[in-house]
Amino acid sequence: MGRTLGAMPVLADIPEDSKVQEAEREGIPVVVYEPECEASVAINELAKVVAGEADLPYVPYEDRAVEETTNRLIRALTGRRV
Repeated sequence: MGRTLGAMPVLADIPEDSKVQEAEREGIPVVVYEPECEASVAINELAKVVAGEADLPYVPYEDRAVEETTNRLIRALTGRRV
């Protein structure tokens, strides 16, 4: 299960990286300035999620609710945890 910010799921954490400030001073996007730094990698991963090229980092609420309900029902009927 992913993290949320209020009711909104967090799609990615972009780490603090000194390369971001360097790229900003140069007026160049960090993903171009230093494509292998942690921030660039995280930004590219987020872009893949937004573009639909990667899976969401969480299970959408509806699917999660169905799974939780199913697990509770199995536990109630069988006494076993799933």
